[in-house]
Amino acid sequence: MALAGFVYCLTCLIVLLSSPGVAIDQFETVIPDWVDSFHFPRPSLRVAYGSQNVTIERQFSPAEVLLQPKVSITNAGNRDLFTLVMVDPDPPGPQIPILRNILHWIVVNIPAQSTNASEQGDHLAPYLSPTPVQGVHRYYFLLFRQKQIHAGSLVGSLSRTLFSVRVFTENYDLGYPVDGVFF
Repeated sequence: MALAGFVYCLTCLIVLLSSPGVAIDQFETVIPDWVDSFHFPRPSLRVAYGSQNVTIERQFSPAEVLLQPKVSITNAGNRDLFTLVMVDPDPPGPQIPILRNILHWIVVNIPAQSTNASEQGDHLAPYLSPTPVQGVHRYYFLLFRQKQIHAGSLVGSLSRTLFSVRVFTENYDLGYPVDGVFF
């Protein structure tokens, strides 16, 4: 009986995560609240295209996301530095994402309390605006706390297609994301 309940809950979670436009508490579905269990302050990431904040409920047209968004970080330690990674996990289409992930943007050395990360950090990968080929895609902005200043050059070669967030975070010793948003 307990196993059946678990399977039902897991199935509901999978359906919710795979359904764009479903209202869920923003990023808790990807980064659970227990990630910050080591007594670090949990920073807050805000991403906006024009006056529209990025949220799971919001869908943007390609014209609305043509220019890089404004990114701000709050509730972080004064000496913290951050890395922002933007990826699309759904190419070429959400039903068969065989090109997972497409890298859209990497900004490193973003200072704490940044009000515009795109102007205050170092760009390792320039912003590439979302242009989905098939269907509605998800776009993730992942925020990582850095352990050190990054020199501003990429470790290894960079491929925007089949970009591995896991390999990138291992190469840069970033650990798990501390916050993020997606649409």
